Amino acid sequence: MLPDKEEWKSLNEKFDKADPSDRIGSAMRDLCGLGCYLHFIGFPTAGRKSIDAAMKAVGFDKTDRIIFKKITGNLTGNEKAYSDNI
Repeated sequence: MLPDKEEWKSLNEKFDKADPSDRIGSAMRDLCGLGCYLHFIGFPTAGRKSIDAAMKAVGFDKTDRIIFKKITGNLTGNEKAYSDNI
C-alpha cells in the first residue's frame, strides 16, 4: 500500500520544520529525489540509502514509523510518484 496524501504531508512537514530557512528541508527533499532517481536507473541500494538517510535526518523513522515503512517498502515501480510527492 502506498502512502496517501496525508502521509506525504506528514513527511513534508518534517522537512519544513527541520530548519526555519528551509535549507535543510530542501536538501533532504533533493536527497530523496536523488534516491528515487538512483533506484529507478538501477542502483537500488544507493537509492534506498539516500531516501533512508533523508528521512532519518529529520527523525521521521522514529516519529512516523508506519509511514516510514510504507515509503521504504514500496519504492520499486513508484520512484516517479515518490519524487513528485516529496
